[in-house]
Amino acid sequence: MTNETQMTDTLNLMDELFKILDTQKDTEIISKIQENKSTIQKINTKRQNIIKETIQQLTTNIKQIERGIQKLQQTQENEKQKIFKKKDQLNQKVLSIEKQQESLNEEFEVLSKKEKEQENKLSQLEDQSSTIIPQLSYKMSLYANISGIKWKKERSQNNNVKGIIATQTDIKEFDLDPKKKSNFFITNKLWDLMD
Repeated sequence: MTNETQMTDTLNLMDELFKILDTQKDTEIISKIQENKSTIQKINTKRQNIIKETIQQLTTNIKQIERGIQKLQQTQENEKQKIFKKKDQLNQKVLSIEKQQESLNEEFEVLSKKEKEQENKLSQLEDQSSTIIPQLSYKMSLYANISGIKWKKERSQNNNVKGIIATQTDIKEFDLDPKKKSNFFITNKLWDLMD
């Protein structure tokens, strides 16, 4: 039952009571009851309005809080996505750096092997030079004594082959440019000068 229906029923009931009660005292009591009832109804209406306003205000507050929570959740989700993206980027960089490091390690190993090979060759050349150079020096000295060639050891800008050939009768000077003449020509020229 609604309040209006109750109110109508109550008023009807009161009218019936007025008819039954004729006395002044009863009428005053009933009148007081009606006034009290009217006051109670006004108070109830005010309370209902206050409750409605409070419920509306609370509903508005709840909606605002829910919107705030949604925004916060969206912000957190966006931040989470940014963090995951950054993490993926960092993982990719780490993988790239690891690949580069692996490649550099392989290159280092290859270069280390080449360095050892070069050191071995150098050691072999040093061993050979310790025996070959004295032999060559001896042969050149012997050849110079037999042929009579004295080499000019000064460096010139054009790297010419220079020297003197001393025979029993003559001293012949030579200056040959290896850029313009072949090794074969230079060798033959030296043999000709020795004759």
